Amino acid sequence: LPGPWKRVWHARDIPRSNALARKLIRGADAVLCVSAFVHGRLEEAGVEPEKLSVVRNGIDLERFERPISKGSARSKLGVARGAFVAGCVSSLVPWKRVGLFVEAVERARAEVEMSAVVVGGVPPGARAETLPERPWLLRAGWRDDVPEILPAFDVFCAPSDREPFGRNVVEAMAAGLPVVASDSGAHGEVVEDGRSGVLFPAGDAPGLASALVKLARSEELRRSLALRAKERAKEFSVGRAAEETLAVYHRLVGRLGAS
Repeated sequence: LPGPWKRVWHARDIPRSNALARKLIRGADAVLCVSAFVHGRLEEAGVEPEKLSVVRNGIDLERFERPISKGSARSKLGVARGAFVAGCVSSLVPWKRVGLFVEAVERARAEVEMSAVVVGGVPPGARAETLPERPWLLRAGWRDDVPEILPAFDVFCAPSDREPFGRNVVEAMAAGLPVVASDSGAHGEVVEDGRSGVLFPAGDAPGLASALVKLARSEELRRSLALRAKERAKEFSVGRAAEETLAVYHRLVGRLGAS
């Protein structure tokens, strides 16, 4: 484009096969990456490092601070009040590995009583991940009231591979849930293993099952992880993301004035 324009690309994912997206990213003056993981992958793809900045997603924390009891949340979902519930909020596409979550809960049930809830569906045009039918598995579909149903869970699971950021993880942490996430992608940038959550080896259903059993058996562990998770989530506020984004734009304007 003619004129003193600056092109900024917000990289919320990793373009794997979209040649146009890769071309646009390389032609940008600045690229805002939602994680260091995305930053690294784009640098490997040939984007100049000086164009790349990490600006992690921000969430509206107030949406997850509305008081709603576990009982009320379970009534909304139709979940038994006394059950131990492992929950997952995710698109049902293969790389999200929701099937691995279901397998892990099935393994965990050999040692402790546990139910599972999956919230989410298949985006238009996407290849679906097929989940098995189980009497202890509730498939809740897409929901627009996620902040009001997260308190129904005792633990939140995020089993995805190569996760660019993990907004669902931050939302669960903001809601005061202990989180178990794969160690793939950017999860390790959000979850401090053993402090604000638990990381398990990506693709390892027995490893996830073991973490679930440990949490199911220890209310004290769940409580301590949840408290630190809620504090950790405050670092991913909308205000922080806005400030970091503005800082990148100010640098670009400064370069424009100097040119």
